[in-house]
Amino acid sequence: MDDALIKSLISDGTVNGYKCEKKMEQNIFFNSSDKIKLEGALFSGTDNAVILAHPHPLYGGSMDNIVIEEMAAACRARGLTTLRFNFRGAGKSSGAYDHGKGEQKDLIAAADYIRGQGAGKIDFAGYSFGAWVLAHAPLDDLPPGRVLMVAPPAAMMNFDGLRPCPRLKLVITGAKMKSPLRSGSKNFCPGLTRKLILG
Repeated sequence: MDDALIKSLISDGTVNGYKCEKKMEQNIFFNSSDKIKLEGALFSGTDNAVILAHPHPLYGGSMDNIVIEEMAAACRARGLTTLRFNFRGAGKSSGAYDHGKGEQKDLIAAADYIRGQGAGKIDFAGYSFGAWVLAHAPLDDLPPGRVLMVAPPAAMMNFDGLRPCPRLKLVITGAKMKSPLRSGSKNFCPGLTRKLILG
């Protein structure tokens, strides 16, 4: 997942013979470590994979969010394997919202599932609440890979006290949005690229 790919979040072309059509995804289910059944949509491409984490489920967020769908489409257009999935309590996933703790288990379960499908390199992309879950996830329990955050919700959720995250490579946010990345963020995310969307 490179910077050129992120710049083309909306893509309807074909790259390396892969069409970015939603219908090419396979509906799947997998279990978290605490036996929660999670719903997902898997596109099998190369052994490079991207896991996409959706916005807040209590505010209607799900793997069918338009931003998550368009990011997945851009990745599919590059031939990458993608996994969109519903956190517990969203869509057809069982369980209930767990204030981020259970959702971290869901993220780890998604990584375990896609690794079991033969994925080698696994990157992570989170939008809004999904970015917050990624920010707090225990990185030692996730396979190595880069992290992308889109519109991390610093105005409504706590980003304080985060451990350094050198895997965070790109943050996309509106110019008027409150950012969790203050002037002292170099220790949290060395090598970070920030993209501001004006308007």
